[in-house]
Amino acid sequence: MKLKYTLPIILAIAFCGCKQNNESVLLRLKYKKGEEKTFTLDQNASRAGAMEMHNQIVIAFLVDSVTSDGNYIMTARLKGIKMDSKAGELVEHYDSHDKSTDMDENAQAMDKTLEPAFSAYYDISVNDRGNVVSPFKTSVIGADAPIDMSEIQLIYPEHKVKVGDHWTGSRKNKLLSTVNQYTYTISDITPERVIIKVNADIKGIKALTGDMKAEGEYVIDKANGQLISSRIDVPAKMDLRAVLSVSVE
Repeated sequence: MKLKYTLPIILAIAFCGCKQNNESVLLRLKYKKGEEKTFTLDQNASRAGAMEMHNQIVIAFLVDSVTSDGNYIMTARLKGIKMDSKAGELVEHYDSHDKSTDMDENAQAMDKTLEPAFSAYYDISVNDRGNVVSPFKTSVIGADAPIDMSEIQLIYPEHKVKVGDHWTGSRKNKLLSTVNQYTYTISDITPERVIIKVNADIKGIKALTGDMKAEGEYVIDKANGQLISSRIDVPAKMDLRAVLSVSVE
């Protein structure tokens, strides 16, 4: 007779466990005038113990104004760069926070090259979907764009999305003159966050790595559409692996 009472409970648990989050969200950037955000980009690469590399870029953004049509006018400043690499007996290190007198000859040369970038104020504007309206501009000669905005900002779809929905995008690799394809999928929506999975087809150099598949995750603040963190894992051929991650403060 106990089965008569326990069966409804078991069915209720089963159906609750299978319940899917059908909430839809409209992903849009929301910044306030005067808001500041600091992005830390880390790039790690290794090859079966033969080579290790870690690069870090820290860049800060200040929202100068918000236009009536939802564009954010910002000023960016490069706050720090670190580069560490090891290949066999060759070890190299650069940290922009080190004193020049504490740097070796190679690091001093790098520091000199980066002087224009560290002295520059970069103007840039984006809209509420994450599209760059006006790219990085500065009056400092020799100061190149500090980062590619696609590394820290997704372009959001026009419509609302729910768990399981996906959209596609592409990014240009200026160094290789190739175009990489990305597919973004909503994997979870919580009261505070939106979790987005990414799968990418990366065009590589055929003789070295060939084309690669990458996958990762973006964590987005549900309330304002701002990036909280991201991580992309790029396993390649010849035991080479790269991990790209971003954190925001």
